[in-house]
Amino acid sequence: MMKAIANHFDLIHFTECELEQPLIWGVKMVIPTHQVGLLPSHPWNEGSEMIFLPKCCLIFEGVKRSVRHLTGYIEVPPGSNKFEPCEQMQRSILDDCLT
Repeated sequence: MMKAIANHFDLIHFTECELEQPLIWGVKMVIPTHQVGLLPSHPWNEGSEMIFLPKCCLIFEGVKRSVRHLTGYIEVPPGSNKFEPCEQMQRSILDDCLT
């Protein structure tokens, strides 16, 4: 189990990750994730290249309102290993069960 590290959100790479349904308790939101990338300057990454966590949780405290803007990506052209955002796969989700 890793310890919590605050204030390094800008050093997390989300493009390849999978986000599960958030768990909400009052003003605390926990989002289980898979394949979150940590950039080299993140405190958990001691190497010089991005590493991926197979499983972790994003924890937010003091949440009053949550809207998640999700964008799906497609490989263009197929087999190129180059991905672009897909407008038809964009969606916003309001987490309305916050107190």
